[in-house]
Amino acid sequence: MSRIIGDRTRNTLEEMEEVARERNRDVAEEERQEALRKAEEAKNPKAPSKPVIIEPTMEDIVDFHGRELFRRDAEALKELYKTIGKEYDKNRVEIREKRVSHLGLYEYNLTEVPDVIGELSGLQLLELNRNQLAQLPDCIGELSGLQSLYLNKNQLKQIPDSIGNLSGLQYLSLGDNQLAQIPSGIGQLSRLQRLFLYNNQLVQLPDSIGELSELQLLHLFNNQLVQLSGTLENLSALKILYAGSNPLDDKARKMLERIRARGVTGA
Repeated sequence: MSRIIGDRTRNTLEEMEEVARERNRDVAEEERQEALRKAEEAKNPKAPSKPVIIEPTMEDIVDFHGRELFRRDAEALKELYKTIGKEYDKNRVEIREKRVSHLGLYEYNLTEVPDVIGELSGLQLLELNRNQLAQLPDCIGELSGLQSLYLNKNQLKQIPDSIGNLSGLQYLSLGDNQLAQIPSGIGQLSRLQRLFLYNNQLVQLPDSIGELSELQLLHLFNNQLVQLSGTLENLSALKILYAGSNPLDDKARKMLERIRARGVTGA
């Protein structure tokens, strides 16, 4: 019996020693791999990753007639005045945060608007009224920050569909032109509050006009409208509607009566 116990004890000790040797070999291998990794990193050090932040440098900002302006706006403005053949007038240009925000090109007798105007994406107010414009470039729709657009007293016969891209537009003046229709894309101007279409040649309005959920004033005086889009009754924010001096039929007149019954004023 004592021999059997002794054999078992010896076997157990041998197993424990083998396990210890295996563990030592595993630890040694881990240490060797870690040493190799550190040696590789020492030969090819990696810089700590940092977020890439691109900020405008002084090379991006230029002095434009004594005012700081981003280079892109300065070059676009310079090209614009060169194209229209006018001297730069600082009283017609407002700059905010080094961007052109307001631009007055009124009463310049312009017959066209240069495409370069589309590069002034920081524009909030653009005055093109009292010129001789017969059309607008499609790039007008690239002025994504535009809030007010004055185009009254021109010779406009059509408006590009791209005007529907001006999602932030709140004020649109198209009075005193020669428009027979306006594009359906106008219904995309979801923030439009005031729309002036008086003294034109409009014979119809697009149904999409009823999608102008924030429209408060609609001026349709003195056109050639016989019928009115039924969607006008969808203009829940409307407060003032001028539709006088139009050859409206009975159906259109009755619709106007229903709109007025809601408290909407105007003639």
